[in-house]
Amino acid sequence: MWPVGFMTWRIGDLLDPGEQFAWVADHGFEAVGFHASPGDPPHWRGVDPGGCPAPERARLRRLLDAFERKEVHAPFRLTLGPDAPEQTVDELLPVLDLAGDLGCDVVTVHLRLPPDGALAAQRDAAARLGTEALRRGLVIGLETEWGFDAIRTWGADGVGVTLDIGHLHLDAPRYLDPFGSLEAVVRHLGDLLVHLHVHDVDDLSDHVEPGTGRVDFDSLLRGLQATGYQGMLMLELNPDRVTPEAIARSRVTLLACGR
Repeated sequence: MWPVGFMTWRIGDLLDPGEQFAWVADHGFEAVGFHASPGDPPHWRGVDPGGCPAPERARLRRLLDAFERKEVHAPFRLTLGPDAPEQTVDELLPVLDLAGDLGCDVVTVHLRLPPDGALAAQRDAAARLGTEALRRGLVIGLETEWGFDAIRTWGADGVGVTLDIGHLHLDAPRYLDPFGSLEAVVRHLGDLLVHLHVHDVDDLSDHVEPGTGRVDFDSLLRGLQATGYQGMLMLELNPDRVTPEAIARSRVTLLACGR
């Protein structure tokens, strides 16, 4: 089974990132993720690259050493879009520095493609981003629900796809429909898939507890097994919809899938 992790931002009333990392480790998770952002205290907290001096980085690294795998989620405002993508890469460098300093494995960066396909400037920016990531011992997962073939044609070393399986199920448009199943999406991606964000989707919302909505997790795991996926399963759950008890239960649910 792949390492199961939890993307921290708030767990019940816990705000400090270090407290959240300790909670995740205490509840048996093998992986963990966090946002490279100060967040919005007291509603949620991440790790701000610009406000995390060396002593704090050393403390957080000690806590993160408890995990097999670690993800950093880049700030949403630093989406690799068609406008000024090279400037976006410049602004992402402190995020990569933080992730490298803390011994992380993957940095997720949102990708926004223009309707008519990727621009050459985005391709060049992705190539540079991948080079910078590899220098720090990282890989980049571009989070997108479409345009996988365009990313493949870029051939950028150190760059793959972070697939959010819940977002594939959202309406208008439903990006899952052309594939028919999660297994088919995963098979289509193959070794381009470097990371996964995992949550369920019900009739009202997404980022809810696995097993409470319409996502076919057995199909997902069949695809991962067939392609030899080497990454982790990162639970990305909304703390306003999922209690700490349900977060812990979600790990057990994933481990039971496919058996």
